[in-house]
Amino acid sequence: MKRLNSPGSVLALSLLLLAVTACSSNPVTSTPPLSKPIVSCGEHEPFEHLPAYPDAPSDDLLQTDPAALRAYSSEQSLWGIQAAGVFERDAIRRNATSDCLDVLRARGIIL
Repeated sequence: MKRLNSPGSVLALSLLLLAVTACSSNPVTSTPPLSKPIVSCGEHEPFEHLPAYPDAPSDDLLQTDPAALRAYSSEQSLWGIQAAGVFERDAIRRNATSDCLDVLRARGIIL
């Protein structure tokens, strides 16, 4: 085993210890973490619900009263038109959300 009695060895060891203590005693400044951007593209908004499907009249009424059948058929047609509107508005909302998120990704705001 070598002994560290030479002046050069003691000096080298002293400098090494001085460097280690200097590193540990200097406060390290770090940048605070960046806050996450708050974005809202409507992704949490609930979708519109379909209207209630019209209740069918009794079978007896449908078989005996042609006006009841026509009225029920009209209610079904109206429901279909309303349901198509709901699906269209939901698709528009979904596309707007997707476009908004794509723009934020392109700008580097979100990943």
